[in-house]
Amino acid sequence: MAETKTDEYLSALFADSYKRELDADEAIWRSLPFFAAILGLAVAVLPSIYRSAFSVRGLGWTIAVVLLLVGSVGCFVIAGRWFWDVIRLRDYRYPPNDVEILDYAQTLGTFYQDIGKKAVERDGLVRDDLRTLMIGEFADAATRNRRNNVAKAKARSQVLLFVMTGFLLAFCAEATILLAEAFTTPSERCRPGGKANAGSAQNCRNAAAPAKAAAAQAPYRARGRELHAEKLQPARPQTGVTP
Repeated sequence: MAETKTDEYLSALFADSYKRELDADEAIWRSLPFFAAILGLAVAVLPSIYRSAFSVRGLGWTIAVVLLLVGSVGCFVIAGRWFWDVIRLRDYRYPPNDVEILDYAQTLGTFYQDIGKKAVERDGLVRDDLRTLMIGEFADAATRNRRNNVAKAKARSQVLLFVMTGFLLAFCAEATILLAEAFTTPSERCRPGGKANAGSAQNCRNAAAPAKAAAAQAPYRARGRELHAEKLQPARPQTGVTP
C-alpha cells in the first residue's frame, strides 16, 4: 500500500511538472511577436539616424555620433543572435501517445494472462506497470523540457537587454545630432558641398530663398535702370529744320 501511495504521488507530481514546462514553452512563444516587432522598429529607425549623421559638423560631434551609432547597431546584431537562440529548433521530450500506451497495456495484459494471473490480479499488475512507465516518462520529459525552457528564457532576457541598450544608444546618437546642430553656426551647416538632414536642409533652403529671389530679379532690375536712364536723357536739339 505504501508503494502504491508513493507511486500515485510521484505520478501526480511529475505530471504537473510536465504541464508547467509546456505552459512555460507556450509563454515564451507568445512573447516572440513583441520582440520581433521591436527588432523591426530598429530596422526602420536606424537608417534615418544614419542619414542624419552626415549633417554633423565638427570632429568631436562626428566621432561621438559614429561611436553611438556603431554601438547601437552592434547591440541590435547581438540581440538578433540571441533571438535566433530563442527560436531555433530544440530537442523536446514528450510522453508516449495514446496508441502506444494502449498497445503497451494490451501487451502487459497478454503477458500476465499467459503466466496464469487471474483477471483481478492481472488488472492491478497492468495498472502498476503503466503508472511506473508514466512516472519515468513524465520525469524524463519534464527534466529535458525544463533545460530547454531555461535556455530559451535566458536568451529572451538577453534579447530584451540588448534591444533596450541599442535603442538607448540610438536615441543618444539622435540627441547628439540635435546638440551638434544647436551649437553649429548656420554658415557651417549650409556651406556648399555639405550634407544635412531634413530639418537642416529646410533651414538652409529658407535662408537661401531671399538670395535666390534677388539673383533672379537682378536682370529685370538692371533692365529697368537702363529704361529709366533713357527717359531721363535731355532732348537733343534738332538742326537743319526751319520753322
